[in-house]
Amino acid sequence: MPMFDPQSSVPLRVQALFATMQTIVRAAAVPCAIFIVGMTLLGSALDLSNQGESGGGMIALNAAGLVAGFALCRAMLDKSGLSSITAGRSFGAYFGLCIVTGLGTVVGFLLLIVPGVVLLIRWLPAFGFLLGDGEGVSQSLSSSWNRTRGHFWVLLAGSMMPFFLLALAGGSYVMVDMGYAVPDSVWLIVANLAIYASTAGWSAYGIAAYALLKDERNALSDVFG
Repeated sequence: MPMFDPQSSVPLRVQALFATMQTIVRAAAVPCAIFIVGMTLLGSALDLSNQGESGGGMIALNAAGLVAGFALCRAMLDKSGLSSITAGRSFGAYFGLCIVTGLGTVVGFLLLIVPGVVLLIRWLPAFGFLLGDGEGVSQSLSSSWNRTRGHFWVLLAGSMMPFFLLALAGGSYVMVDMGYAVPDSVWLIVANLAIYASTAGWSAYGIAAYALLKDERNALSDVFG
């Protein structure tokens, strides 16, 4: 039985997810480090200069995050040998998919929370299909939705690690507001580090899901062998 078959045990599939994620991160260790350090420095600088919540500061940070996120996803796919195309992976398509998945997830959370969680998980591998296979935005969403069928609870369970880092970031910002003895600058740096480590982890997790689900036979030996 393939290791990511819907009939396989939950622990086995979660183990496969984390093992694949670890392989992807190791293969793209340098791009991951550049993304985390670079975005942490930028976010911390804006926070420490009180520009993080200003209109210009937020626009600059989000724009940098989009470009850096695009480069990171491409690097993860290329370095791990998962990309099946060499061209056609435009930033415009990536930006469009970010808008669609972001808006859809936010609306889902605003409605009853549960729809947002479902969309977040079922669209998890979409960026892999977009940048790895060269599919369009709508086709990437469709492929992601179809391939994650039968794996929702496994993917949700495995997503706790990136969510934990986000919770750490939120807790660090709370510490700033509460005025603990530790300097605010330390908490702000920790918060930004947690945010962008979580972002890199979530990207790797999504690509790991794509790697395991893109081939119905789950023949990863050709990729990571």
